[in-house]
Amino acid sequence: MFEVEAKVPISKKEFRLLKKRLQKEAKPLGTTSCADTYYAKPKTAYIRIRKREGDYTFDLKRRQTIQGIESNIEMEWRLKDPGKWRSMLKKLNLSPGIRKSKRSTRFTKKNFIIELNHVRLLGYYLEIERVVKSQKEAVKAKSDLIKMFDSLGYSRRQFEPRPYLELLQNV
Repeated sequence: MFEVEAKVPISKKEFRLLKKRLQKEAKPLGTTSCADTYYAKPKTAYIRIRKREGDYTFDLKRRQTIQGIESNIEMEWRLKDPGKWRSMLKKLNLSPGIRKSKRSTRFTKKNFIIELNHVRLLGYYLEIERVVKSQKEAVKAKSDLIKMFDSLGYSRRQFEPRPYLELLQNV
């Protein structure tokens, strides 16, 4: 699977205005919170255990960012016992690193997931993503992603190219 996504930093006021607008123009998916613990922090890949609404997942993601748009290969597994996974990672000499806490108000529109995020220590972000099955589909999704941002009043020049993980390293 390929995840095509981008984000722009926004103000709290923009967050509130976008939320009202999207409640009219998109299908609401609700609000979620997640707590991520990263176990690796190289520039192109990472390992993460995510807790979202009481469920845990193990994620392995290989990142590629071109002009602020991420096109990632992502693998995700549900965890029944996250403690055993943490123990395994410790045995592999991977210790917990940066932690991220994010609250998201989510919508869907034109096969995109649109999130209005508040990331603890970083602030507010508009993030839009689409998951596709092939590299070929990812090319089209990138074009559509730019159009979706344009329709909401944001340009490609405003994209934040760094992942939250990297932004948190600088806090």
